[in-house]
Amino acid sequence: MRPERLDIDPHAPDAGRVFRYWLRSFELFLEALRDEHQAKVGRTSSDTSFSEPKKLRLLLNFLSPATFEYVEDAQSYDEAIKILEDL
Repeated sequence: MRPERLDIDPHAPDAGRVFRYWLRSFELFLEALRDEHQAKVGRTSSDTSFSEPKKLRLLLNFLSPATFEYVEDAQSYDEAIKILEDL
């Protein structure tokens, strides 16, 4: 369950719909990675999220070069997502 790389044209009429679908797929991917990691280490801790730097690295890995240009200066996952949402 790996999301495709996001390669979005912000001027396309369906850009918002494509991004929302891709973002949901990416969030499900993050959840699956977290669950897989927890199963391997046997953790039941309440801290089940990835660190911000790791989430940002994963996000950047799933962007096309053209889409990456929009967020390359983002300092956090949330900042990068906000930039992409505003395209």
